[in-house]
Amino acid sequence: LRSRQNNAGGFGLWNASPDTATYATLYAAQFLLEAKDRQHPIPEDLLNNTLKFVKSYANRQHSSLAELRQAAWAIYLLARNGEVMSRELINLQADLNKYFPKQWQQDLTAAYIASSLALHQQQDLGLPLMQNLGWQEKERRQVVYQDNLTELAIHLYLQTKHFPELTPKLPEEVLYTASRAISTQNYHSHSAAWLILGLESYHQQATQSSFATELSYTQSASKDAIQLAPAAN
Repeated sequence: LRSRQNNAGGFGLWNASPDTATYATLYAAQFLLEAKDRQHPIPEDLLNNTLKFVKSYANRQHSSLAELRQAAWAIYLLARNGEVMSRELINLQADLNKYFPKQWQQDLTAAYIASSLALHQQQDLGLPLMQNLGWQEKERRQVVYQDNLTELAIHLYLQTKHFPELTPKLPEEVLYTASRAISTQNYHSHSAAWLILGLESYHQQATQSSFATELSYTQSASKDAIQLAPAAN
């Protein structure tokens, strides 16, 4: 990572380019924080420089829904690191209501905002956003790197991590979609990474609650199949 980080704290895709790859930088920040939460040694200067770029991005003016989604992700990452982002959340929601009033609450943006509100101890404001966010697939890829499976996995991760009370109500189709992707190997390294996080978080909530998940594995001459489903009561 160091070899790809520029002076602003952002990352280039292949080297330390002055032109930061924003999505890749947010992704790197996410997994630096995940590693830190799991007690892995993370160089503080590397993380701090990365978050410096993340904060600058969160405070920029954005015009497209894709940019505002990334700004919501940036705010979430900073909140995960313990920063108070109330002003940024208010400004972001104002922009979303101004430019995309009919779209953003059915976009992954809503999950990031809801999770940030939960981190600010405002679950009462975040819960309706997360409850109202549907699981339907988008007609087309929203941003580079983020296909429907990746979006489902991120949604699963954020919901189960920050709103565990919704986990028993998770639609069965979400787990079936994940298991089909695994069985058919219809994933890439990026969606797989988010699936691991999402299913890990789901499992943690399932084992701490009064419900469980069944995992079945079948093998035939033509294919193997893995199926995840909520266990029958």
